[in-house]
Amino acid sequence: MNMMFSDSPKNILLRLSIPISLGFVMLMLIDLADAFVAVRISEEALAIQAYCYPLLYFMLALGLGINQGLTIVGSESYVEKGIQAVYENFVHSIYLALIVATILAMGVFAIIHYQWIDGNFMMYLSELSSYLRYMLFAIFPTFLVLLICSICQITGRTLVIRDTLCVMLCMTIICHPFFSLPLGLNLGLNGIAISKSIVVSIGALYASYRTVDLSLLRQLLFKFDGSCLRWVFSQAFPASIIQLLVPTYLIFVTKVIANQNAMAVAGFNLGYRIIMLIIIPMLAVLIAIIAMISQYYFSKRPDLVKEVVRITLGRGSLIILLGVLCCVGVSTLVLNFKLGDMMYVEDVANQYTFKIVKQYLYLTIFITVFEYMISVMVVCFQAIQRSTLGMFIASTKSILIPIPILWFINKLGLSIVFIWFGIALSFFLAFLVSATVFYFQFWLPNTQSNT
Repeated sequence: MNMMFSDSPKNILLRLSIPISLGFVMLMLIDLADAFVAVRISEEALAIQAYCYPLLYFMLALGLGINQGLTIVGSESYVEKGIQAVYENFVHSIYLALIVATILAMGVFAIIHYQWIDGNFMMYLSELSSYLRYMLFAIFPTFLVLLICSICQITGRTLVIRDTLCVMLCMTIICHPFFSLPLGLNLGLNGIAISKSIVVSIGALYASYRTVDLSLLRQLLFKFDGSCLRWVFSQAFPASIIQLLVPTYLIFVTKVIANQNAMAVAGFNLGYRIIMLIIIPMLAVLIAIIAMISQYYFSKRPDLVKEVVRITLGRGSLIILLGVLCCVGVSTLVLNFKLGDMMYVEDVANQYTFKIVKQYLYLTIFITVFEYMISVMVVCFQAIQRSTLGMFIASTKSILIPIPILWFINKLGLSIVFIWFGIALSFFLAFLVSATVFYFQFWLPNTQSNT
């Protein structure tokens, strides 16, 4: 086992998750910069970007799936064989990323036609299609950044993740306005897409310089092993499916909200991003515990596995609750911050998201805490390579329960407030199912192993 993982689980969790959390703050600021630059272009640009967001998240989800697959496989390899075995997994993960990126590019070109576009966005078809085509150039560099981050997670070098995302944020602040706005090349939404490709490529180069052993990589780069590729794929595939459930859910919610009007989509999406600026850093815990539980589990330490779960479900849920309270304060400050033509952002965000968050604070806390707890249970099953159960639990939160409820709300033509109540009900029911499965399939077996 990595020497770093010989410390107490509490200390290791803090050491791994805090840098990743800070990196996630940078990531959300990058995401927020996309929206604020888009609204400087035009109101329509923000709406187009919001409409494309679930599809772009779909692409990112595949990369996150490969990242998690490499983390799971690499953690076991690191425990049993050492760093060279991890690099063998890394090389074959690059092969897999290339294949997936190519299929994605072909798929996006295939689906850019009328059937995919909602009626309210038909007038923006040309701009939307062009924006997506330019975004394709960012796919593989993004996958490469995620794979290098996986190496950092396995070896405990999470400071590199933080620093890489910090570099990417700085480059975003420089490149986005230069490529997109009149003060630079004035390429509009296409400029944001071009800038994104440049930023993630720089991030990949920086992370490689800080992390990758190039001499070892050169030795293994062209040594293809079919069994190794199949092993990585066996974990990356279910992890990708789990990640893809989120954009599937977002696409459905976006379709429901788009039935009101295009600006409702823009407002909900913008508010969602600002809320996630506070909440998503806690998701760093999920990344940290995959590596921790994998290494403890394959080192046959069920007592440490259970201790990690206790910490993440107990203290982590409390921190999430406090994060939501902070989020309400931050949203109020954002809405009170006037920026001339940015009043449009304030209006749509206030009308479609923040007003609901502030009026139904208990509902927001309820949704966020249960989503976090269910996500912890999912990654626990992934970490011990029982991905089928992880997929089932994740699907109860994203597909099996919420989509029928939201479909019914949509059919009745109810307002966005009822959508939030529907999401809360679906998460509560998903939590009951997930907790039952988790107790009998994860907690009890580890208790029996410990005794």
